[in-house]
Amino acid sequence: MRRMAIDFGTTGIRRATLQDPICSLNEAARPGSAVIVRERVAFDTGGVPQPCEAVLTNWLREAADANADVALRCTHPDFRSTPPSFWRDLATASGCRWFRVVGDRAEESIPLGVARHLAMQHRTASCAVIDGGASQVSLAVSIGRSSRPVVTQWTRGEDTDSSDASIASQIAQCLNESTSESETIPLAGIGGAGPALALNVVKASSKARLIEVPDALDWPVVGILLANIVLAFEKSLPIDATDVQLAAALSALMDEAFEAVTREGYDLDDAECLREVIMARRDGSRPRAVEAGMKIDVDSLRRAYAVIEMTNSTAGGLDGIQPTTARVTAIIEPSKPSIIIYD
Repeated sequence: MRRMAIDFGTTGIRRATLQDPICSLNEAARPGSAVIVRERVAFDTGGVPQPCEAVLTNWLREAADANADVALRCTHPDFRSTPPSFWRDLATASGCRWFRVVGDRAEESIPLGVARHLAMQHRTASCAVIDGGASQVSLAVSIGRSSRPVVTQWTRGEDTDSSDASIASQIAQCLNESTSESETIPLAGIGGAGPALALNVVKASSKARLIEVPDALDWPVVGILLANIVLAFEKSLPIDATDVQLAAALSALMDEAFEAVTREGYDLDDAECLREVIMARRDGSRPRAVEAGMKIDVDSLRRAYAVIEMTNSTAGGLDGIQPTTARVTAIIEPSKPSIIIYD
């Protein structure tokens, strides 16, 4: 299936399309490689222009006509609190059937997808990428295949110490803590502010060595296509749900996950599926996600919740803890094709 990424930032909206190579468009294209078509619409100094929604709607309609799968990231501060349902409704109204909003989970981090791609390209075990924009900065450090990646984000104007100098100092410290004494890690900057931040980090840390990425301004939207695909499905549970009801809900969600993973062009075996149950107190307070085992046992989930909360003093004891939501999350790491970018 054709895939499209849309990056709705503070200074403009960009899209990239992953499709089969067409050698007539770029003689460098090779069988099995991918082509990224890049388009930009810059915003006026005053902020988001009125035609912005029209541009986005037109792109969604084009995606619908091509039966394409669309992933959207929005970092514009005016839309920071906009719920994903708003964008999904816009996609549905445009006839776009396959649509998802890129969330804040570490595993779907855009700079992490780019870091893993660059690590493969440069044949190195580790790589760090700074995705720097006008409204937020994200750092991802990919450390081999077995270690957990480091993902950190700063929101300008909200987080304290969110100046470029402070962020560069914090990133340098993070890299110093993430690497061994003799190791240096390749560092790339993408986005409008990323390259300058990366240069400042290299000056402040002996553990980082700079690698330059051509077309750095456009790599965040390309990174959406390289980042892990995270698909989450949830189902509300009845009050005092039984083992049977909970098992049925998780089974139905696994079926949804299978259909969605298949639609992305992958097999369920290619995805890491996490089954969880959101547990909470009777009044709905202090919700926590508890991983569900192969055998569904509500009492075991209650005990696991009590361990997480480090308390057994909930009113009513363990009976005062109940499952509220079943959740299945599928994480797919897409293949990292050769990338050819053209306008």
